[in-house]
Amino acid sequence: TVSASRSSDRLLVGDDVSSIRNDVCVLSATGEVLLNHQPFANDVPGYHALRDTLLDLLGQTRAGGFDYAGEATGWYWFHTFYALAHDEALNGIDLHLSLFNPRQTHAFKKVMASRDHSDPKDARVVAERTRFARAEHPPVLDDTWLGRRLLTRHYYHLAHALAAEKTYFSAFLFLKASAYRQLKLFTDVFGATSSALLTQYSTIQELADLPLAELEGLLKTLSHNHLPDVAEKAQRLHAVAANSFPVPPHMREPLNCVLRSTLEHIRFLEQQLADTVAAIEQAFVGVRELAWLMSIPGMGLILAACLLAELGPFDRFFDGTVTDPKTGHTRAKNARDAEASIAKWVGLWWPRHQSGTFEGEITRMAKDGNRYARYALIQLANCLREHSAEFAAYYARKHAESKTHAHKRALVLTARKAIGLIVALLHTGQTYRAPEPYRNILSPHQARQQTVDSAATAAP
Repeated sequence: TVSASRSSDRLLVGDDVSSIRNDVCVLSATGEVLLNHQPFANDVPGYHALRDTLLDLLGQTRAGGFDYAGEATGWYWFHTFYALAHDEALNGIDLHLSLFNPRQTHAFKKVMASRDHSDPKDARVVAERTRFARAEHPPVLDDTWLGRRLLTRHYYHLAHALAAEKTYFSAFLFLKASAYRQLKLFTDVFGATSSALLTQYSTIQELADLPLAELEGLLKTLSHNHLPDVAEKAQRLHAVAANSFPVPPHMREPLNCVLRSTLEHIRFLEQQLADTVAAIEQAFVGVRELAWLMSIPGMGLILAACLLAELGPFDRFFDGTVTDPKTGHTRAKNARDAEASIAKWVGLWWPRHQSGTFEGEITRMAKDGNRYARYALIQLANCLREHSAEFAAYYARKHAESKTHAHKRALVLTARKAIGLIVALLHTGQTYRAPEPYRNILSPHQARQQTVDSAATAAP
């Protein structure tokens, strides 16, 4: 039922989205139920019915606008939210769109009266959550940035699928040649020469029967004369064959079938990754922010593209105001506020635990937030500790301060520091330049490279 009460307040709309329908509940700003529950099909006619219902409610209540909130569950929310943001029939209406992390609404449900988990009631929970606080950042609904985000997330998916497939292959590799990895025959187990040896011969012991001269010739042929130290490789291959457990006869053909199939899948995924990288390069042509981020030591195309795609229009992190804790006055957000906002958005922050005179000494990282951006930031931190003297020193200091899990703790703290660098570059539109104290200090990577170059120069 719809209340006929007049109000200048905003309407609060909760939407529990699924692939089939939008279950909607509408509240007034004071919590009065205006529309208890109404399902709308999650398609074009259903959207039109939903929009017309909201417009009727605005007319009846004379509300100043409405806050429309849902949960970020997969892509089910997208079509409805995109249509709302770009619908000409809603021009001139004050519309604010919010997406909540499902964890937020799940936690909020715990403070409410005991409820069943069902779509009609979940829509009410989302609406009630909106009464107390909007989502801090509205969803990105610019299709240009969303298209880039599709590509970078697809790269993330393929890269993890490839890593999982290689791990799967390695388990069966141990069955066929248990000493293959132990004796470190090839640097890349999945290289062309290694793959050919593993798939062309039924058992690794067959290679032990070949004379060393013939085995050397085989390695030269398979590697197209690109393999160094062929004689030493041939001897090591004999050692692998001698030290590996033999495969029982009836397992040989099934095992080889699994290895061949898995290798084909690995090659397919590698090609898909290469195609996706090319698509990402094309999608970011003319994006000047990409050059700013890629000037950071160790930052490559994929990391820079992933961070930009997830951040979307960067100015949105400066929207709104904050209350200054020192003066109590409201002011516009500055770069420090944007940095803190991004840290919370990706889950790289540590909530305080304080009550009365008690202050918790152990704080855990929140981890709630955008996992794609968080993953990219931690990967960036790992690159920075190798390629930047400034961040290498910071990482080493945090590593020394940590009592447990030193590497992980130092790495996530370095990632948190990297957010400040990213905000500075994107906000000022400048490329990276090392701070004065670190300009003449070699990074760990540069120091190792210098050592290698010096040794090569000194060699007779």
